[in-house]
Amino acid sequence: MKKYSNYWETRLKIKYKKEIKKYKDLCSGKIGRKNSSVCAYGKWEKDTEKILEVLTLEELEEHRHWLILRIEELEMDNNLKMSFLFPLLVAMVVGMFSGAMFQNMRMYENIINCSVAVLLIILYICFAYWWVGFISKRESYKRRYFKDSLSVVEDMIGENKK
Repeated sequence: MKKYSNYWETRLKIKYKKEIKKYKDLCSGKIGRKNSSVCAYGKWEKDTEKILEVLTLEELEEHRHWLILRIEELEMDNNLKMSFLFPLLVAMVVGMFSGAMFQNMRMYENIINCSVAVLLIILYICFAYWWVGFISKRESYKRRYFKDSLSVVEDMIGENKK
């Protein structure tokens, strides 16, 4: 995918990292604080159309296919990260409770260990919630950028076919 991405960067004379960062700044409202060429979604859309004007209809179709593959790749990557997190959480909970339950201790020590285990589980769940949110937010800008770029490409294809 990297080689193909380089092809589009060279063909369109852009850097996707810079374009995604510009899009992220636009979406998160940082445009007013920074000097940027894009200050509204409509302007971003027109700039993207201007960049894509160099492509023929066949290249637009191919670029649309590439964008769809990128979106699917990002969604699959995000699903894999989330599917890794849930079993890890279950394993931690089971491990903490089984260690506290099967020890031969006095009642007081058992209650203390269970309290510590519950506290650790709560802290782990809070960390997991933060981690999932961080991963989702970071990847969502890329996904949104490619989805919005895809809609611009599809509009251009529709106009060219008329």
